[in-house]
Amino acid sequence: MANDHGASLFESLEQMKEEIRDLRQELQEVKTELQEVKTELQDVKVELSEVRESMMNIRERNYLTFLRDHVTGFNRTHENCICILNSSEVHGGDALLDASMFLSRRNHFLEERRLFQRIYGLSAEKLQEFREFYLPNSREL
Repeated sequence: MANDHGASLFESLEQMKEEIRDLRQELQEVKTELQEVKTELQDVKVELSEVRESMMNIRERNYLTFLRDHVTGFNRTHENCICILNSSEVHGGDALLDASMFLSRRNHFLEERRLFQRIYGLSAEKLQEFREFYLPNSREL
C-alpha cells in the first residue's frame, strides 16, 4: 500500500498521461485539418492561376486592339493575334461568371436582359440559381 503522498503522485502521473493522450489526439486532429486546408489552398492556387492567365489574355487583346485602332504601321501579325485572343476569354463566354457580372452591373438595362437570355438560353437569375445549387462552394470573383 502506498502512502497518501505516493498515491497523490501516482494520481498526478495518471492525470498527466491522460492529458498527454488528449493533447496528442488534438494534435492529430489539427494536422488533419491543416492538410485539408493545404489541399483547399492548392485548389484555389490553381483556380487563381487560370484566372490570371485569362486576365492576361484579355489585357493583351485590349492592348493589341488599341494599337490596331490608334497606331500607324500596325502589322498583320498583331491582327492575327487579336483574332486568336477574340476566341478565348474575351468572346468565348462563361455563362456562370457572365451571369454574376450581369446581375451586379447590367441588370437594370431591360433590353440587355432579353439579349442575355437570347445569348445563353437562360436568364442571369436562372444561371445564378444553377451556380448556387450545383456549385455551392464556388466563390464570386
